[in-house]
Amino acid sequence: MTLTEILPDEEDRFTLRFGHGEPAAFFAATRHHAEVLAQRRHLLCNEPNTYAALLPEGVELLEETADLAREWNGFTPESEVESPWEECLELGKFWEADYLLLKCEAGGEPRLCGGCLCFPFFTDLNG
Repeated sequence: MTLTEILPDEEDRFTLRFGHGEPAAFFAATRHHAEVLAQRRHLLCNEPNTYAALLPEGVELLEETADLAREWNGFTPESEVESPWEECLELGKFWEADYLLLKCEAGGEPRLCGGCLCFPFFTDLNG
């Protein structure tokens, strides 16, 4: 069975669009900021291993991402961070958007090395 057979209508298909933009603006707070962060915090505090992950090879990517979050949006962890895992969770509680840490392998294939994925189909971040 194909995806077209399962979801025959165009409006039900998942689409992914790439475009140019400013990362700081994408990760900036929206009008839903308090509500979204409250939900994210709840999920990440109660089931962190369900909504976040970090492999050892993702630690360097996380450090770079956290540095960018500080530069773009003033990221400061809510509590003292004692490990990369805790920083991964803190960043997930800071940004409304989910984030994934991808590393290109030798052959050019991207490998998922970590991130925080609470709302994979949430699209109203700029509304």
